[in-house]
Amino acid sequence: MKRIVFLILYLLLTCACAHAQVARDVTKECSLAYDYRETPVKNMTDGDYKTAMEGKPAVYPQLVIKTGDTPVSSIYVEFGKNRQPFGVYLKQEGEWKRVASCNAAHAQEYVTFPATTGTIRVRFDTARKAKRVDIAEVHLYSEGETPPAVHDWKATNEKTDLMVVVAHPDDELLWLGGTIPHYAAAGKKVTVVYLTCGDYFRELELLNGLWHCGVRNYPVLAGYRDFKPGSTRGVYDDWGRVSVNYYLTTLIRTLRPEVVVTHDLKGEYGHPQHIVCAYTVERAVKFASQAKYGTEEIEAVPVWNVKKLYVHLGDKPTTVMNWDVKETAFGGKSSFAVASEAYAMHISQQAGRTYEMAAKGSEYDAYVYTLAYTTVGADKKGGDFFENVP
Repeated sequence: MKRIVFLILYLLLTCACAHAQVARDVTKECSLAYDYRETPVKNMTDGDYKTAMEGKPAVYPQLVIKTGDTPVSSIYVEFGKNRQPFGVYLKQEGEWKRVASCNAAHAQEYVTFPATTGTIRVRFDTARKAKRVDIAEVHLYSEGETPPAVHDWKATNEKTDLMVVVAHPDDELLWLGGTIPHYAAAGKKVTVVYLTCGDYFRELELLNGLWHCGVRNYPVLAGYRDFKPGSTRGVYDDWGRVSVNYYLTTLIRTLRPEVVVTHDLKGEYGHPQHIVCAYTVERAVKFASQAKYGTEEIEAVPVWNVKKLYVHLGDKPTTVMNWDVKETAFGGKSSFAVASEAYAMHISQQAGRTYEMAAKGSEYDAYVYTLAYTTVGADKKGGDFFENVP
């Protein structure tokens, strides 16, 4: 009798899973309008991040959506330069009622609400009246499971296993190869830190790349200015040597990484911002363990002992990684192949550039690293950033 019951339950669950449908993109079936008719709403649905809709300043700007015959139950917003919290409103019992909210903490936000046809209002809660809302892309979905194209980000890790610190978006792939997809596939909590970002569309591109690599927790964008410096001194003058030291020290104490990975101390091909990034990370790893360092605010954050710091390349490399192992989590693709696909998602950086992923044996080999700092001893086996880490 028990076997029969279990068999019935199994069949019911199997049927339920078989009939579960992925939400369908119904944006083209809907019409969209913004408060100001002269605002080019089509820029939100043209598939081009660079052509964001730049909303006019308004007290409560809103996006008005008229659905087609298919009920809409979710909205995916990819913000431009200026993002604002918003609420989704539906007309119920003759009144407009807020049925969902979003705090716009991320550049990509996915919000679900009761399936509906008719009119949907997305009202942006801009308390700062003169602040505008910019939207790079918007997608509307039918009922169903979250589609693969949607990146429903979780908050930044409160405690991370691996902290990857780079100067610019795409550096985490170009120079560090399969680091991110390999350890994301291994179940490690990976947090990527970008000291600069530049234009808003680069943030959207890096998010697409990280999601492709298996990262689900939002990265950290420090917000330092990206520019073309002539020397490391120019970088320190602009960012502030003390400022960036304090920032990374506090961040390490806050995220509590076991392992940190960053640029070559020579900046790969000598890029001043790469060099400053690498040396600052090296200092911050040590400062993070010192109780008496920095301001009262920094000292108020408990100290943290990073177990290991790896820098890319080095004069006497200690560790060679194997990014060519097939990763089950990525359907048998290697972590280097996955990282290469993610790099291709940095579309704005592809045109006219000759940079390629630092392949094995190349001048900037992304498989080669140096253990620059350790509290758990030197590597013996090699090939694993977490060797000796309890």
